[in-house]
Amino acid sequence: MMEEDGMKMKRLTMVSLAAGVLAGQALPVLAQPSFDCAAVRAGSPEEMICGDEGLAALDSEMDRLYRKIEAQTSAEDFKTIHAMQQGWLSGRNEGWKQADPRQWVEDSYRERIAVLSVQAGEVTVPDPVEYTCSGGAFDGLTAVFYDTDPPVGVFTRTPPGDWPQYIATGWDDDGAVHYNIGGLDFIDRDGKADLNWAGTPMQCQRM
Repeated sequence: MMEEDGMKMKRLTMVSLAAGVLAGQALPVLAQPSFDCAAVRAGSPEEMICGDEGLAALDSEMDRLYRKIEAQTSAEDFKTIHAMQQGWLSGRNEGWKQADPRQWVEDSYRERIAVLSVQAGEVTVPDPVEYTCSGGAFDGLTAVFYDTDPPVGVFTRTPPGDWPQYIATGWDDDGAVHYNIGGLDFIDRDGKADLNWAGTPMQCQRM
């Protein structure tokens, strides 16, 4: 009897789904990542992403932004963005070393999406903040702090010289936003900023 009831319920469910399609109701579509899940290696980060709708959605959004930037950027300039993307991918794949691999992968995607959304022109550009700096090879710094999640900062030195610009994500550090990426470390507390630019510690004062 229980088996009969189960079969009836299954048939009713199938009829309901079919009726929904015939009535024009949209059925839920599962998020798909930007790569072929049938080709992923067992135990890889890609396998985790394929089995997690939230991570798959983040991968799809990141790929959309990346392709948008590629379409609006010259081939020569895109080489730098492509190299940064490959570096990010290597970092994302370090999740297996972490206590919570899934959280590492999710945080990696959110940071990359924030940066790409700025580069793709999808975030309102705030007014720049000017600093005078000492202790290094340049005396001027322009910072643009974007209201993304997580926060993104674009830092440009004056005069340009080597490594003229960095783009970095930040996090809350005791009430101040602390920005860091390979080559740059920056935190502003009440207009006085500690800056490390390409290995050189500097002090900057907001103008």
